[in-house]
Amino acid sequence: MKRLTFLFLIIALTFVLLNFELQSIKNSYLSTFWLNLQFISTGLYMIIPLILLTGLLLLLFTNKWALRVEKMNIGGFNIIFDNPAYLYKKQIRNYLDTKRTIFKVNFEYDNFSETIDSYFEIYKFFRDEIKILGDTGKKRFRNNDAIFLYNLTNQTIRILNSFLTENQSNYRRWYTYINKNDQKNYYLTPIGELQKQYPYYDKICSEFEIVNNFFVNKIADEFGVDIEKWSLNLKKEK
Repeated sequence: MKRLTFLFLIIALTFVLLNFELQSIKNSYLSTFWLNLQFISTGLYMIIPLILLTGLLLLLFTNKWALRVEKMNIGGFNIIFDNPAYLYKKQIRNYLDTKRTIFKVNFEYDNFSETIDSYFEIYKFFRDEIKILGDTGKKRFRNNDAIFLYNLTNQTIRILNSFLTENQSNYRRWYTYINKNDQKNYYLTPIGELQKQYPYYDKICSEFEIVNNFFVNKIADEFGVDIEKWSLNLKKEK
């Protein structure tokens, strides 16, 4: 019975609101109620956007969220709101998910020239994506995860830069020379055997291993890259 009464009151109130204008009713109490309702609604209309804007700026300022604008193929903009550390780790994980040679180079079958190209692209990717984390040194409210990832990325960039500086130019010049001047050897010799003819073969192999060990022990777990899918039998440092 109580439920039916309550339902009837709701229906009646709805009917009144739909068929009568409260402003047209000459009653001091209703007029006061209407004025108060207008005041509250106007205040909320102004305050709610201000609260949302303040909250957004606070999240951005404290480095809890990242605002990223990317140019799309259709000429528009894609705005992404996300935690900068989470977004950064996701970007790196997705990118490295197909980069097997950064974790393990097969000296018998991997083409060193193509591998060096891949390392250079990875170097550029880290250098560009670190911008997601912002300038952690200037943040008033620092995010420990972002600072750790920022420092780890700088270490990664140094490792790759060192490898590329010491090996990229020398190997490319030798590989180009063999291609132009010894094409029979270049095309008929298995790539693993051909690369052993490089004068600094032992050095470049050793430095490939330095990069591989760093990515296996420092990058794979931190960014959640599944390296087991390649069945590389990698030994991680304890």
